Amino acid sequence: MKKKISLFLVLSILVTTVLSGCGAKGKISLFSEGEPGFIIVRSAEASNEEREAANELRQTIADELDVKVTYKPDTVKHEDGQIEIVLGQTNRPHTEEVYKELANENENNGLDYIIRQKGDYIYIMGMTLLSLQDAINYFCDTFLKDTNGKVAYDYKYLYNYKAEGGEFAIAGNKDLSSYRIVTPRYNMSYLVGREVTPLSTQLLYATGCTVPVVMDNEEATDYEIIVDSCNREGIPEAADADSYFIQVSGNKVYLGGGSNEATAMAVRKFTEMAKDGKALAADAKITGSYSEDVKAYENEYTLTLADEFDTIDTDLWKIYDGAFSNGTTQEGDPRRAYFTSSSKNLYVQDGSLYLRTTREPDRYNSVELRSENSVWFKYGFIEISAKICSTKGQLAAFWLLGNAAQDYHSEIDIFESTLDWAKATPLSWVGGAVSGEGSNTYYCGWDGDQKTDSYLHFEGSDLEDVYHTFGVEWTEDYITWLYDGREFLTINTTVDERAVATFNGLQQIILTQYGGINVINAGFPDETTDWDKGYMAVDYLRLYQLPGQELVRR
Repeated sequence: MKKKISLFLVLSILVTTVLSGCGAKGKISLFSEGEPGFIIVRSAEASNEEREAANELRQTIADELDVKVTYKPDTVKHEDGQIEIVLGQTNRPHTEEVYKELANENENNGLDYIIRQKGDYIYIMGMTLLSLQDAINYFCDTFLKDTNGKVAYDYKYLYNYKAEGGEFAIAGNKDLSSYRIVTPRYNMSYLVGREVTPLSTQLLYATGCTVPVVMDNEEATDYEIIVDSCNREGIPEAADADSYFIQVSGNKVYLGGGSNEATAMAVRKFTEMAKDGKALAADAKITGSYSEDVKAYENEYTLTLADEFDTIDTDLWKIYDGAFSNGTTQEGDPRRAYFTSSSKNLYVQDGSLYLRTTREPDRYNSVELRSENSVWFKYGFIEISAKICSTKGQLAAFWLLGNAAQDYHSEIDIFESTLDWAKATPLSWVGGAVSGEGSNTYYCGWDGDQKTDSYLHFEGSDLEDVYHTFGVEWTEDYITWLYDGREFLTINTTVDERAVATFNGLQQIILTQYGGINVINAGFPDETTDWDKGYMAVDYLRLYQLPGQELVRR
């Protein structure tokens, strides 16, 4: 399971605790004969992060107490007398009342949380995901270490955070309640995106103010911390690919660089300034070198493989050429399905690699590039920047594949995109084929660690209009799918021996554009097929790895 950084706050900071009604009404027993007498409930509309927090609570109880707890969305009807531990805002009674107690007319106090008992319900609520996790930690430490744990009727624990203070300010503004962190809506690298949450968190600790993260399609305001190449005026230019800048102009801050690596360093350095309490003047300008500053950090992602697609690198890519062995076309269609290396189907234009399908009188042409003869890797963060056009009978895919000669081998599909499958939104799933047993280990429909046969899809109907980044972060414990620099889905790859065996082998890299055959619900071409749209354009491919992660060149 992907591990979260511990967020439990030092209790020496001001805390308000209220206990009422304990004597007359007694206490609620959470356990009966060692077994839990409660269920965990969260909103059916909870975010992936909130679901993960709820699932971690369930897993903590299972691990520490060796008991199983029922975990349900709030669409399930409440049964009178059934104790519910309710996480976050749900449809349960008293939710609004408890939230008002927590917010206390100040919705910007992002580290405050409350644990409140009302009737059959024990509410655990935080102003942010950060404080909700703190509340869960406090609840576990207080009530779940002993299976005889009891909660007093009308129990109330309200945590009020007081900012750490210091001199941190932006253009004289110590109150950052009006500020927002603005990020690119499209095509942000995860190398940059992974630095944004720590920045937001540190600003919260430094000032006590929640500084929300928004995308640059929102209307500009006077108070913004602008990350990377956003849809904003006045963004400075870096001196070169290695340089980064932190620049203040009035009440706005610009964080950028000449490369993804440099921009990520700018965000990190600004986060450290907030932590150290360093104020920035209204005309402050700080510059630096990524290659020099990264030396101060250990266990960093470094670039181990890149293709910028200025040319077609035949040393890296094996380009398939010839008839499909299983390329069945529609009955009555005289054409056969082929892979091709033709320059009509595979070419470089305006700095991007184009993989294009075509229809000819006797054949359908598709394109597939594999690194199987050159590069295999195990673990790391890999992403491409791409545009995907979809039409009937077409499929685009970016995927990783293990060694099929092994008893277990994995397939990690970073995306598969068709017109008929969720309106051309890319699909992510992980397949594990076992010798003699054609089966899938995981699909991408998840609720906690429970597999479902539904599919999750990246949002967006503009895939052919603008470039987006797609990738995965793959470790020995988890796989996280990434879309435009943001985490989309995480699955645990250690749940059983088969999963461990499947997802801990070397993988090759594959780019595919299929046309003419019904692959993964692409459908067969028909009169509606627009062959001009049968392509994928890839601006770059980059693999970043931590020290010790394998890269094998053949």
